[in-house]
Amino acid sequence: MALVAGWKLAAAVTRAGGVGLLGGGYAGILGAEPILEDEYGLATGTRIGIGFITWALAQAPELLDRALALNPACVFLSFTDPALFARKILDAKVPLICQAQTLAHLARAVDVGADIVVAQGTEAGGHGGSRATFPFVPEAADYLAKAAPSVLLLAAGGIADGRGLAAALLLGADGVVVGSRFWAAEEVLTPTRATDRAIVASGDDTVRTTAIDALRDVPLPSEFSFRVIKNKLTDAWVGRDAEAAQALRKAGSLRFV
Repeated sequence: MALVAGWKLAAAVTRAGGVGLLGGGYAGILGAEPILEDEYGLATGTRIGIGFITWALAQAPELLDRALALNPACVFLSFTDPALFARKILDAKVPLICQAQTLAHLARAVDVGADIVVAQGTEAGGHGGSRATFPFVPEAADYLAKAAPSVLLLAAGGIADGRGLAAALLLGADGVVVGSRFWAAEEVLTPTRATDRAIVASGDDTVRTTAIDALRDVPLPSEFSFRVIKNKLTDAWVGRDAEAAQALRKAGSLRFV
């Protein structure tokens, strides 16, 4: 999770038996971000991976070289074609995880040699696509069974506890990726006022939109929307995505996370 998943969260997840991921972030697009090497180094003795937003990494590709020099447990790529970086990751003998929001994304991940693919449903917090987790995961499992049986499948999107894990396994996944549930954990870099607001919210208090990214000048491909908690800003701009882009051009980026 960009900007909030630092070494403390990644290390805690690994110590608990999972694979913790350090958020590689937006490659400086949103301003100051934790220094990759510093964060990774603080997790001394704990094996963690590093995740990148693929289109942002393309704007600062040297970050991948710096990440691979750390010999992470894995590199996780999401949002846009992973082909630009896949070969370098695999040549470094680092496991490659690719997140997919459609079957076409999944097929592309297999084509570039991903060791693990993540079928992410639209229930996910933060950015995602339009496919729902429940039907997408078994379809992904069926595809992999025929096309790439050695590739592991993880499910993501709306999975927050053991019930979600059990459901994902029944749907054909080998495991799960949990994000938003940890967004409010003690170990994250999220501001307290934000986590306090999230803890008291329910799923009914969220909305998916591309307007927020347009307002903050984050050039995410239009096929991906952003799940956020409703507030005065979303009340004003949800459903006005094109207008939000125009407002940015007139006023300049809001530059908020």
